[in-house]
Amino acid sequence: MRAHCWRVATLLCGLSLLTGACLAQNAPAQDTKQPSRKHYASAGVWELGGTLAFQRVTAVADGSTGNAVYTLSAYPYVGWFITQGLELGANPIGATMVIEEDTTDLDLLTLGSIAYVYRTGSMWYPFVEGFAGYAMQVRSVGGRNTSRDGLAWGGRVGVKAAIVERALLTVGAQYLQITRNPAGADERNGTNELSFLAGFTIWF
Repeated sequence: MRAHCWRVATLLCGLSLLTGACLAQNAPAQDTKQPSRKHYASAGVWELGGTLAFQRVTAVADGSTGNAVYTLSAYPYVGWFITQGLELGANPIGATMVIEEDTTDLDLLTLGSIAYVYRTGSMWYPFVEGFAGYAMQVRSVGGRNTSRDGLAWGGRVGVKAAIVERALLTVGAQYLQITRNPAGADERNGTNELSFLAGFTIWF
């Protein structure tokens, strides 16, 4: 009787194992693929940060350039990659202050940009960028304030380095031309600005 029970138990175990094996073989395979890891400069990536620029500013009055002055500017930045490497961005507000004797000029900028970032397969991301936007200057002379506005355009080139995960250090050079012609002006009035910049951004 005991031997018969063992035979029945062994047969049932065998049938169970065989049935389980068949079910496992015929069952749809579970998706074991991990979500693809997001990379910088991929479509859908957002970038947020800013740059600090050391500038050489040359004033232009009636088409003639004056003496250069040196100053610092700050530019916050937000960008979004519409496709791999191609980024639409904006500098919502940039500020530059130039002080000469009793004259203080405060320049405010709002710029939109388009950039291409090259993915090299390493920590380095070279880029080229063009931008254009609106410029306003508030000038204070002996306590009296006046304002002028106009258009700005330019470009920058540089490289971004992935120093830590999802954070980049930016270095580069920038040229910016601002035109603020008063009514009736026949020649250009404004500034030419050459900058060397460094910045920090995060991406997500």
